[in-house]
Amino acid sequence: MREFYEIAGFPKVIGAIDGTLIPIRAPHENEHLYVCHKGYHAINVMAVCDANMAFTNIVAKWQGAAHDSAIFNSSLLRKRWMASWRPRVCTHSLYDDSFPPRQGGHQWGEEVPEEPHQN
Repeated sequence: MREFYEIAGFPKVIGAIDGTLIPIRAPHENEHLYVCHKGYHAINVMAVCDANMAFTNIVAKWQGAAHDSAIFNSSLLRKRWMASWRPRVCTHSLYDDSFPPRQGGHQWGEEVPEEPHQN
């Protein structure tokens, strides 16, 4: 967690999460489900990486029409993340506005409080 603070001043960050669209050829079945918001056929992939830019979680099974928040909300990662959240043991994730707000998360560009000094 310390690495994100050393790189960018974000305290207690456990990962950065985002979705990306991978272009594909139009499938023969359910073709309309694969048309993304940008107008082409795609797979919507959600990925999380650590401060060293190593992937720690990838979900690559959703049609292009799926919203990032739907992918996240149905993921095992979210279930584990929500189950492990404790108010006094606060960790953070970094995400853009495609993902639903969560206590302890911060959007890119949002002001983040400084890390408290340890005695």
